[in-house]
Formats: sequence, structure tokens, C-alpha cells
Amino acid sequence: MNITFGEALSMFYKRWNDFDGRSTRAEYWYPVLYMFVAGMILGAINQWLGSLFSLINLVPAIAVGIRRMHDIGKSGWWMLICLIPLIDRIRSFVDLLTRLQILQFFLKIQHFSSYI
Repeated sequence: MNITFGEALSMFYKRWNDFDGRSTRAEYWYPVLYMFVAGMILGAINQWLGSLFSLINLVPAIAVGIRRMHDIGKSGWWMLICLIPLIDRIRSFVDLLTRLQILQFFLKIQHFSSYI
């Protein structure tokens, strides 16, 4: 399903309190792009205006993030991991190693000394 930039923003604001279901990549990334660009412009005009814009978009951004996590097969609670940066980096590194199938290799090895 291909959606346009305008449709994605419309869905972003219409589903601002919908924490169930799924969101496509476009439904997530178009609003992220919009919030980044508009936030930078409004922040350059007036810092308070940029802060107000970010505050208004906080709940819809969390909602679309949780729906996106559901779409990739993860719990929406994984969105909270960004509050703890070190744990987030460790989780991301373990996820990367798992995807590269490196972690499975090291978990199968029981005695590292026999390989040295």
C-alpha cells in the first residue's frame, strides 16, 4: 500500500491515540521527516514555538512508534528502551549480532580455551 506524504500526515493526526494495530514504513517515516523539518524551522524562528510544536506532536509520535513496533513483531513497550541509552545500545548490538548469526556461533561454544 503506497501512501502519499499528505495521507501519512493525515493518518498521523487522525490516529493520534491509537496504540493498537500496525503502521507501515511510510506512516512512520513521513511524519518523522515532517516533525524534523518543521521542528527545525519553527525552532529557528522561535525556540518556544519549536518546543510547543514538539510537545503537541509527542503523543502522536509515541502512538505511531508503538504501531510501527507492532508491525515489525515487537511489543510496543520496546519504545521505552530509548529512555535508558546504555541498555538500548546493548540491545541494538545484540540484535545486530543475532541478525548476522554471530551470536548463535558464540553461544554454541562452551569452552573458549579449546579454540585458543
